[in-house]
Amino acid sequence: MRAWSLLLLLVLTSGPALADPASEANTRFLWGRQLYGQGRYREALSELLVSNRLSPNPAPALGIARCYRFLALYEESFTAYAEYLAHPISEAERSKALAELEEVLPRIARLRVETTPPGATIWLDRKNLGSLGQAPRTFAAAPGPHRVIVALEGHREVEQPVTLERGVEVRVQIPLALSTGPLWISSRPTGAVVRRGDAQGPILGTTPLHLALPLGPAQLHLSAPGHEPAQPTVVASDTATVTLEVALAPIPPPQGRLRIETNVVAALVQVDGKEAGFSPLVLSVPEGPHAIVVQKPGYQPYEVKVAARPEVTIAVESTLEPLPKEAERGPWPWVALGITAAAGVVTGILGVQALSASSDFDRAPSQSGFDRVERLNLATDLMLSLTAISAGATAATFFLSGEPEPRTSSGVIVEPAEATP
Repeated sequence: MRAWSLLLLLVLTSGPALADPASEANTRFLWGRQLYGQGRYREALSELLVSNRLSPNPAPALGIARCYRFLALYEESFTAYAEYLAHPISEAERSKALAELEEVLPRIARLRVETTPPGATIWLDRKNLGSLGQAPRTFAAAPGPHRVIVALEGHREVEQPVTLERGVEVRVQIPLALSTGPLWISSRPTGAVVRRGDAQGPILGTTPLHLALPLGPAQLHLSAPGHEPAQPTVVASDTATVTLEVALAPIPPPQGRLRIETNVVAALVQVDGKEAGFSPLVLSVPEGPHAIVVQKPGYQPYEVKVAARPEVTIAVESTLEPLPKEAERGPWPWVALGITAAAGVVTGILGVQALSASSDFDRAPSQSGFDRVERLNLATDLMLSLTAISAGATAATFFLSGEPEPRTSSGVIVEPAEATP
């Protein structure tokens, strides 16, 4: 019989049987089952463990659990039964396995570890022994005191003492706290609303703000009235306080448009006292009133106030008038002025002579003295009249040849018609 068993093993383990893991797993399982039937549980366990590692399935898992039970390795048997029951098996198979497990439970101490949130890795006593899986999980351990160690990414590691008793299942519920680092946030302007994530995320507070964030990168959203929002990313650390300063850019006011046109090219355009360019010109300006000045050397400037409206183009059509040139008077006004001056001098001389002759006549009256006084008075009157006439002519000549009245530059404001409902 032993010779036939060896022959079967050689056939099953030779050639193509070792060509792939599935074939080897099947070979190991058949040999382990044969050894189990012979009561050689330790040898059978070795073969079944290899088979289950190569191709995990319910058949070798159940054999492993039974081998451990017959070898009085009850803690290992409990783990193997738990693995078997995790497979998709029939209700009849499940009931039979649970009945077998009932024989094991009084002989072992059990520990049920649950964490909030779930999914934490579990160690017992120390990490270098390897993890026992992820919570929630039930496993067997030696009776007595132990330390349960659980760790989950982004959370603080927790150690909790526990005492196990044979035949009893101990349950531990371990809440996990987030691993956080301090953060100080300030902004310009102050009072900005801080959210986690985006604009729809939960509100964390308003700046200036001191808070704790989970370790690692995190996106924040800061917003303030009249300012563009900001979405900085911070990396929280448990070794130092992270400082974040955010300057929010003001939202520009609504913009209107101005189109400046002139009857002369390249006229300088000033808006609110600042040079904006040369005509013709189209520019955007904030909503509200603005002072427009259009000017060019040799022309009268044009000034106007315009109220800009959002998304509306207003045309300013200006007509610049040339500055008046000095008129050329010609020689005649000056000739008339010279004649007037000369007549005035002669009139003055004759008046002096007439006064002198009148004085002489009063001291020594005579016919010749009387005649002389009459002639001088008549000449003085004639020259005075001539001087007056010449002065009027001179004034008229200067007035008629003076500078013309200057013309003021003008313009027209053209706004789009309001839409009718």
